[in-house]
Amino acid sequence: MLGLLSACDACKPIDPNPKMAANSELIIEAVGGFVGEGAPGSHFHSEGRLPLAALTPQDQARVQALFSHPAPEKTNFYYRITVTGPDGSKTIDARPETIPETLLNSIRSKLD
Repeated sequence: MLGLLSACDACKPIDPNPKMAANSELIIEAVGGFVGEGAPGSHFHSEGRLPLAALTPQDQARVQALFSHPAPEKTNFYYRITVTGPDGSKTIDARPETIPETLLNSIRSKLD
């Protein structure tokens, strides 16, 4: 029995949705804040795009947890995250402290 257990790959995370991990892109947008980015009529836009597969397994798990338990944000500044893949797209809002650093670092600001 111990021989079977030692053959397990305990470091490999179990992906609850392999289709999402294999073919998904994450789009993150900053919403709100001092300059009102993301507001209708705003000319300032901050967005990042990153394949889900570019994140570490731990960060992928954090993102999947955000989508599993979305909570509406009632703050002045938050991020809107959209995941697109073979099954369509889904969008949630999240507080800055809940988002993996790699995803935050993908954001670039521009004037429209």
